[in-house]
Amino acid sequence: MKQSDPQNLFLNPVTDAIAPGYSSVIDKPMCMRTIEEKMRRSDYKTLSEFSKDVLLMFSNCIKYNIGPEGQWFRDEARRQQKVFQDHISNKAE
Repeated sequence: MKQSDPQNLFLNPVTDAIAPGYSSVIDKPMCMRTIEEKMRRSDYKTLSEFSKDVLLMFSNCIKYNIGPEGQWFRDEARRQQKVFQDHISNKAE
């Protein structure tokens, strides 16, 4: 997944310092570092649990980045979500 995110948009936790008001808009933040840590701890028991967090990460980006100024972020989240879903679909077959 990191290969599809060359800007590291989803790598680190989002803070209010980086994205003002993020914590008041997003109830359950998620990023690749958190997902990787959960994988190291074997928190994911199923592919579905893992997928849910990845999709949450993209959904959070789309939800927070509203208006014309957020268009690039929403488009990038949707692009990476499609890459992920296509990849997961191939694994499930």
